[in-house]
Amino acid sequence: MNLNFLCRHRKLENRYLVAFIEHYEKYLKLEIKDIVRCPDQWSKGKAPDYFLEELNIAVEVKRVINKALVSQLNSLDRSERRLQAMLDEVSGGRPDINEEVYLEYPFDLKIKRGKEAKLANQIISAICLKRRMPDGFRVIRKIRSSSLKIYLAGTGTAFWPLKRLENQLKHLVQNAIEQLKGFSSDKKILLLIDYFKVDLSNYSKAICSLNEILLKCKTIDEIWLQMIGSELKKDHYLLWPRNRELI
Repeated sequence: MNLNFLCRHRKLENRYLVAFIEHYEKYLKLEIKDIVRCPDQWSKGKAPDYFLEELNIAVEVKRVINKALVSQLNSLDRSERRLQAMLDEVSGGRPDINEEVYLEYPFDLKIKRGKEAKLANQIISAICLKRRMPDGFRVIRKIRSSSLKIYLAGTGTAFWPLKRLENQLKHLVQNAIEQLKGFSSDKKILLLIDYFKVDLSNYSKAICSLNEILLKCKTIDEIWLQMIGSELKKDHYLLWPRNRELI
């Protein structure tokens, strides 16, 4: 793959497009060498984020954002940092346990200040005595080590009510239609970016609810989902193709 970006300035969305085209290259089973332009930077009117000249494909990138989830993620990050610091402090005194333990923790983790030590001790007791972990915590990996070390490795799936996701995707799809409808290309793709580990089946259900709108507008040819996982690994799923033979 070789992409040559000819845009006025570098865009944050470039990383999403590059990852998507790496996948799309395998999907189409061809080597992609293309010039990428950014019509939205040159047009005063509405235009897509990217246009790949050789493929003659327009791509509009939309991040799926839930403000409530953003707030929850900020709270989660603060709780995770405080709990990890306490686990480091408390587990350091247990050289009798020769393991590195990696834990999954709940997405709705919220710890009041001053309660970190109690939860840390509950986790360590569960590991040492091989008892049930506190609710929402789960051991996902163990490695032999010189002493006990506990790492908070990641969270479970985010909870996002289906109706709220449907409303969010409807807004993004309608906005993408406006950006793409006046632009000439052989194919028009909407690329959705998910950071919140929303269950893939919910995305499929939400997109199905928009099928009538998508068929009527005749603007979007494919909707792809890019899910940002651990270590920023990006997975791609075709959510909606106008050509049903692609499923």
